[in-house]
Amino acid sequence: MNWPKLSEEELQLLEELAAVFFTEKQCALVLEKEEKAFIAAASSPISPISKCYHKGRLKAIYEVRKNAFAMARNGSSPAQSFVEKLLQDSYLPNCSLLVLSGSYIIANVQLCALADILLINV
Repeated sequence: MNWPKLSEEELQLLEELAAVFFTEKQCALVLEKEEKAFIAAASSPISPISKCYHKGRLKAIYEVRKNAFAMARNGSSPAQSFVEKLLQDSYLPNCSLLVLSGSYIIANVQLCALADILLINV
């Protein structure tokens, strides 16, 4: 493939831009790369640009979720609501969310082994 070449510094900047949810088009502009070629590279799962871009976005989402879970454990009602919604909307198949005496329990209803249960104290 003939993707735009990015230096290590540019890849780091791309990851940082993606972490604050810049679009691919905005990243191309900041990095001074040809827009169509950059967006094509960002759309290809095997491109280093795509991998770096998605890594930045996922790391940002991870930080938000990690902080939300910590705040929920510390008693933040808005964070608890956010975490509950996040868990209910989770893509995990065959899982249910139960609230028992102040704790969230996610249990796989088909495989109720101990390994299939996650307990989050809030």
